[in-house]
Amino acid sequence: MTASFSLACRLFFCPCSFPLECPPRAQTLFLSWSLVRARGGSGGGEEGVGVKQTRLLQDAAVHAAGLRARESLRAEPLFHDPYAACLAAINSEDEEDAPSVRANGEPPGLYELATRFIDDTLLGIVKDKASEVRQMVLLTDGMDTRPYRLAWPPSSLIFDVSSDSIYTAASEKLKTVGAKVPRMCLLQHISAEVGEGEGGWGEKLVKMGFRGDRPSVWAMQGLHSLSAEGLKVILGYARSMAMKDSVFVGEVPLSAFGGISQEEASKLLIKMILSNGFDAEVIAHKEIAAGSGLQRAHVQDLDQKGEGLSIIFRAKQLRLSDDQVEFVRQKIEQAEEEGDEEGFEEW
Repeated sequence: MTASFSLACRLFFCPCSFPLECPPRAQTLFLSWSLVRARGGSGGGEEGVGVKQTRLLQDAAVHAAGLRARESLRAEPLFHDPYAACLAAINSEDEEDAPSVRANGEPPGLYELATRFIDDTLLGIVKDKASEVRQMVLLTDGMDTRPYRLAWPPSSLIFDVSSDSIYTAASEKLKTVGAKVPRMCLLQHISAEVGEGEGGWGEKLVKMGFRGDRPSVWAMQGLHSLSAEGLKVILGYARSMAMKDSVFVGEVPLSAFGGISQEEASKLLIKMILSNGFDAEVIAHKEIAAGSGLQRAHVQDLDQKGEGLSIIFRAKQLRLSDDQVEFVRQKIEQAEEEGDEEGFEEW
């Protein structure tokens, strides 16, 4: 077990999905990113800080994969991720040193509930024949296996926007276990540190084939370092690029809002989403648990302990995308030109 993985467990995580030196079970993957910067950024100059932060983010993604792997082993799992176990072992140089993933008898945590809700939302949309959604924009930690494990319809174009180094390492590992996207689907990776507020990835999406005049669905999860500025950038791109009626679903770390309460952060998140042209709602973890058939005692336990340090949301685009606006503008100009020509002929 690497030292960086132990450090990441102390900084980020909820309970381990395998036997490791981690704190007692918590209710979230997220902790204030300012603490990560303080621990990971001491010394070494700017380059050293970047390397340490990338390592911590990779360890966070690895741990999340472990949680998905453990959930997949339960008798009645919320979801099944056949590729998570190999990603949970990605930091192990020797297979014998890889952490063993096993079910521990505990009910699902908040991360697993969020994963189930996002999965269900995505699949519900693409299975709706009336929606005709064939563009999926996934803002991820680089180890999201949804492109491989979800049943995407033919001709789907899936975009994974994430850290290049983490995504590359995960892709190489996934190849060894035969992970492939569904037949007649295409997966495109967009390199960007979206959690840090990096821009430019929207333009990359367009170059990779994304079209704002066609339906799309957007999802985000695993952005452990997400800042308020990063969230503004994400919502800004979704506002201008997502076609009217497109759905955006995701999980946001409470730390993105600077240490305010869960209730205050939820209100601020809704306000930010509404200001970008979406209708939005916050989904309580206990609602997902109740709707997933979990025992009432576990649902009540979630209610008593609070929602943790992440917020789940679902939003729907109410405005036209920039591409749609441009299409309407061109049609108006065309109609005006044709009208002028007809008027001239009559005169």
